[in-house]
Amino acid sequence: MRHYGFLQKQIEWFAHIALAVPSAEWNVLVCSHASPNGVKLLEKCYYNYSLMTNILRAFQKRESYEGRTQYDNALFSAHICVDFTGKGGNVAAWLGGHIHRDES
Repeated sequence: MRHYGFLQKQIEWFAHIALAVPSAEWNVLVCSHASPNGVKLLEKCYYNYSLMTNILRAFQKRESYEGRTQYDNALFSAHICVDFTGKGGNVAAWLGGHIHRDES
């Protein structure tokens, strides 16, 4: 089985660096190999998808979020704590591919 997902360092970079926009008026466009909607088909082997979507929700709602995942494959276990209170921005879209079909 192939494994897809986000590692701890990637999640930290995404939450603390990529989403550290200068103001709440900024729009963010997220691009990844696997699409967020298509991942549901691969959920058993796509690690930390829920952490990433919850980080984006917190960013959009300007809230804090803490999440933890624990997997048999310890390489993908992760923990994140972010606080977008009074910060954040707008999520314009998350673009991905991998499953070779169109969805919106």
